[in-house]
Amino acid sequence: MKAKEIIGKDKQPIESLKNKLRFSYSVSPIKYNDQYSKYVMTLILFESLEDNIQVTSFRLKKHPTLNFNNKKILGIQGIPEMEKSSEDEY
Repeated sequence: MKAKEIIGKDKQPIESLKNKLRFSYSVSPIKYNDQYSKYVMTLILFESLEDNIQVTSFRLKKHPTLNFNNKKILGIQGIPEMEKSSEDEY
């Protein structure tokens, strides 16, 4: 999925983040011991276009009890906070 601009309360892209920070998401099946679980995992990825921007946490306004900040959800290794893009332009 192509990355999208971060949208503000007015349902317009936040001007201060435009062309600096974007997001994309995916709903992925969970595979463990070569078998797929009946559960799925939502992955929300942030794309920083500037080196000085880093997302350290976030919450969804409509679902404030969801904790996306738990990086240990996949086990001991956790979810990486930062990962260099394999795409040349990023």
